[in-house]
Amino acid sequence: MPDLASLTRAAQAIAEASQRQDIVTQLLRAVSSEADSVAFVACEAEDWAIETSVRSLGLTAPGKYLADLNIQADSMDLQVERALPLSWLRQVAQTQAEQVIHHPAEQPDWANEAYFQQHRPVAALCLPLLAKGRLLGLLYLERQLQLDAQPDSSFAPDSLQAVRFLAQQAAIALAQRLDEQQHEQERQALERQVAEAEARFRSIFDSTEQFVGLFTPEGRVICVNQMSLDFAGLTPESVVGCLVWQTPWFAELPAEQARLQAEYWVVWPDGSLHWLSSSGRGLYDEAGNLVQMLGAIMDMTERQQTELALRESELRYW
Repeated sequence: MPDLASLTRAAQAIAEASQRQDIVTQLLRAVSSEADSVAFVACEAEDWAIETSVRSLGLTAPGKYLADLNIQADSMDLQVERALPLSWLRQVAQTQAEQVIHHPAEQPDWANEAYFQQHRPVAALCLPLLAKGRLLGLLYLERQLQLDAQPDSSFAPDSLQAVRFLAQQAAIALAQRLDEQQHEQERQALERQVAEAEARFRSIFDSTEQFVGLFTPEGRVICVNQMSLDFAGLTPESVVGCLVWQTPWFAELPAEQARLQAEYWVVWPDGSLHWLSSSGRGLYDEAGNLVQMLGAIMDMTERQQTELALRESELRYW
């Protein structure tokens, strides 16, 4: 069993690991002194992934980690099946309870487990890493019979306590990283939805064949559509934040014509005469508070000229 100082340092390293892979690496390093073979099996998805440090089986060099070795639930790769007692690990995953087996190859329940029969460990330990009701992974340790060990050598009680403590710290850290990852994914998804909604709004906003603007309750310009800008030869920077009645569209109008429900003649900067119809309405939040104003101005010049021409024509025939 590691001393208290070493155990504290190992727990701190696990807690401070910023990435999921780093958490697993710190855990395996911390518990590797308590067993001859250690492995971590990620169970966060339908496919399992083994991340392992195995010294006695020769799969990897000491201190190295075999990562992202996917195991399909219905079809196991033979090499992977030889790497760990997967049938036993699945039982632990289902029960979500710690299990320790002494001389598993001699146990009737595991007589057909190829891994146990081939490697014949003295003892095997499997700990489920649980947090907030989720199974995050399985920590596997095994002891092999050493030349200088007693035939019944197994995991010492104090070693079990240390491994359990470190596994619990890893479960907490993994759950926190998963929550952070989920929150970040939700934030990014929300940002994409907002961006897509804004793009759709802008597309409709700019394609409208009338002058449209969005204003604060105080009357300051939030945005206007492209037609409004092009018509007056303006840029967004020149009007955003300005009071609407101080913009070129309204600056020369009498106060009574600057209302949001009105029709009037306007002389444009190029000298042309336009008949405009303005309208607007308030935008309210869930509490009924006015938060923005939506205004629209339609150029009715052509319609007005048609109506005037019709009237003149009617007068000539009277």
